[in-house]
Amino acid sequence: MHIITLALISAIGIIILLSKVFKFRRVVRHHRAVDILCTCGLPWLFFGSFSGMATAIIAGVIISAFLWIVNRLTVL
Repeated sequence: MHIITLALISAIGIIILLSKVFKFRRVVRHHRAVDILCTCGLPWLFFGSFSGMATAIIAGVIISAFLWIVNRLTVL
């Protein structure tokens, strides 16, 4: 349960940072590139422990799901 909470906090933090650095529309428009970078980059950042890797993988899935949902809602 703690890993999921930490992953959710990491995902929210990354989405907030991306929306501050770039405009949120731009992040959603390039959601595939952001998904790949988050899925490959997060485990590299948290490399070293099993709980860090699990947190990174779950955070990557949360970011991917969030961006996919937002992309589908804005297309309609």
